[in-house]
Amino acid sequence: GTGEWWWASVDLKEPLDLSVFERGYMDVWIKGTTQSNFELGFQSGLFSDGSQRSAAVLIGPDQEYQIDSSDYRIISIPLAKIKAETNLNDVRAPLYVKGISNFDGEAIYIRRILYRES
Repeated sequence: GTGEWWWASVDLKEPLDLSVFERGYMDVWIKGTTQSNFELGFQSGLFSDGSQRSAAVLIGPDQEYQIDSSDYRIISIPLAKIKAETNLNDVRAPLYVKGISNFDGEAIYIRRILYRES
């Protein structure tokens, strides 16, 4: 995206119960050419009833989590680090991405996501 912000998610009709992974990880196979800073994580609840909550890490060139332009990299995100006020029994978007800053219109590629126990 190149606007003031951008956002994308994989939304489900029925919620996932990811509470068994509370002490586990969200693994994401990712690469891209963007130099933007963006959030990557998941969402619980519904926007329509005001219960939606996001849980994410910040990814970018100067952040703890970074992407590579040539090879897929596995980013392992500890759910205990990001779950905050989300409801792991009611995950409606198991993948959520939101642009934060330095929008350059370049690409992000996500090949796979996996929730696993530690």
